[in-house]
Amino acid sequence: MTTPIIQDTPQEKNCFVLDSTDLGYEKTIHRVCTTEYIDSDDFKNRAKLILENEKHKSLLSGKNWNPGVWLIADKFKDHGDVIEKHLASMVGKRLNNIFDIKVYPSNSLNFNLLKSVRRGIAWDQGIEIVEADFTSTFGTIMSIIEKYPDYKITGDFENNGAFSQGFLDLAKQQFNYVTHKQFGPSDADILLTDKIITPEYSKQLIQFNPKVIIMCNDIGFSFEDNLAPSNNPIYELIEKNIQVIPPFISTIGNSLIAEGIATAKRELEESFLLTQNLVSHLNTSIWNFTLNSRVNYIMVASEIFNSISDPKNQTRFQLSEYDVGTMSYLA
Repeated sequence: MTTPIIQDTPQEKNCFVLDSTDLGYEKTIHRVCTTEYIDSDDFKNRAKLILENEKHKSLLSGKNWNPGVWLIADKFKDHGDVIEKHLASMVGKRLNNIFDIKVYPSNSLNFNLLKSVRRGIAWDQGIEIVEADFTSTFGTIMSIIEKYPDYKITGDFENNGAFSQGFLDLAKQQFNYVTHKQFGPSDADILLTDKIITPEYSKQLIQFNPKVIIMCNDIGFSFEDNLAPSNNPIYELIEKNIQVIPPFISTIGNSLIAEGIATAKRELEESFLLTQNLVSHLNTSIWNFTLNSRVNYIMVASEIFNSISDPKNQTRFQLSEYDVGTMSYLA
């Protein structure tokens, strides 16, 4: 673990955490994310969870980069929002003059924040910020629809941005979409959400009672407590037999695009093809493990990750390597 750089001056509307994990690989790429600043501990914990989410993407994909996060506060509970041009100026100055790092955008990031950056961008400005993550989310949805073609789908979003609007447009055209209900049981079998699953939101999700929840935010959740009932709201969903798909699978697309650019080993089109192949094949494998073992999707993914991160950890679920060279992946 590298030493994080922390700026924590909420009264000046200037807070960020820059952190990464050295897994021993050649390249380190940082996912740039923004979030609300509530208090210091909460902000640092959000950065920690994003970094853990990125670590899962690196190891489960088999592409093996050093994961990083640059989390920036764009609004403050007691001090209001940061003006966009001020935020963009701070980001640009740091990347151009201070930080010698490679970064790529979260699907929820306003790309205006990166327009003034002259160096350090592991991204192609010719594609939309949401496009690659959306590709992996679409593949995740399709892996369910292929098994359960009659399933209805809906979305419950915190951010009304390009990602959520793109999902709604696509869902209405290609899937059996139903409008989300804020209270009571939902008519949907699949619920896509960018909200953080807190204890309070977990209770709402149980009331909605979907069969599958697809998480598509940056923060994800912690595996460190082994999903024990006393300290992880995800466990309440598992107990209700609600399948939970984590964001390190549903939003892996942007990460694979950035990894391909940072290593200069794949063309952009190849990275999109890799995303499609990996997400489709990995989801098929995990769903087969889930249905055959009657273990929740997220528990299967957790067990696989733990065995990859530490070979001493035993697993009932083995992934294999497919394709060759820069197009290889685990599934």
